[in-house]
Amino acid sequence: MAFQPIPADELAVLEPPTEAERHKRAMYLAAQLGRHSIQLIRKCLNHCDEIDFNGGGAVKDREPLDNNTHYVAMKELATLSIWLALEEQLNGPMPDWLKTFFCDSWACADILFDFPTSKEVLDCYPPMERNVTCQTAAMRMCHNLHLGDVVQDALVYISDTLVNAADTRAEILEDALRRPLPELHQLMTKPAPV
Repeated sequence: MAFQPIPADELAVLEPPTEAERHKRAMYLAAQLGRHSIQLIRKCLNHCDEIDFNGGGAVKDREPLDNNTHYVAMKELATLSIWLALEEQLNGPMPDWLKTFFCDSWACADILFDFPTSKEVLDCYPPMERNVTCQTAAMRMCHNLHLGDVVQDALVYISDTLVNAADTRAEILEDALRRPLPELHQLMTKPAPV
């Protein structure tokens, strides 16, 4: 799927009819982007483990991550992914209900992953262009994940992966807004790919 924002005329008919439904749809977006963030971190760490630098073979002496470090990195990516989905959707005036939907999604991310808060994460990112935001996120991930000697390669890998995930974020947003609630429930309970 090539990324395309949802046209404004279609957005008008996608507004959830109740606050409860909007919240369930926001929970789906937060949960699926959280799941995607976990996969991204896993892929990044696997990529870094495979890097051959200075003829020394794969990186095997990287400091193991404690659960807290991994959790914080995942929450930061999940929060940022919601923001990226919002930014990528901007193609004109955004309806108030959609703004509320994205705020609900951050609140749901805070329920699913309680620290740091979405506000604390977003406060680390001043307003900037999407690609710069992805580069900043990559720098923060490299630092937070203690990537050391492989940081240069990891910076490019993470930044490119975030930029190129626009299609995935768009698909998750489309599902959150268009699919019937029972289908969303099935998708949320389906095991994540390994």
